[in-house]
Amino acid sequence: MTYNLNINNNISNLIIRFKLDHDTPDDFIKKWIELKNKCETWTETDCRKETIEEWLKYCKISSNKNLPFLNRCELGIGGNNNLIHKQIRFRQRTRLKSFEDNDIIIDQIYNTNHEKWNLEELR
Repeated sequence: MTYNLNINNNISNLIIRFKLDHDTPDDFIKKWIELKNKCETWTETDCRKETIEEWLKYCKISSNKNLPFLNRCELGIGGNNNLIHKQIRFRQRTRLKSFEDNDIIIDQIYNTNHEKWNLEELR
């Protein structure tokens, strides 16, 4: 798999961007677009929980592997209580908001007074 992960060091303005290289094979691009659609679009037949579970398998930090699925229309991880739990949410595409790129972007990373992300957890 070829991708670039760009992390800005200021967590309050953090964006994690997964981006294909220019020489990515066409068959991989097709699978990538399917994954991007799962991450950015909510549907009635939602299979995004399985996408998150698969993603968490590849985490190097064991505490990340045990994070709960964010039970919201946005795809993400973290507890469901906005006042207590830290959360990560993928960028959301709607009928009114569309994106003209092939990047998979996590642009909503929230800390609380009780739980905070650190850069190591986000790498």
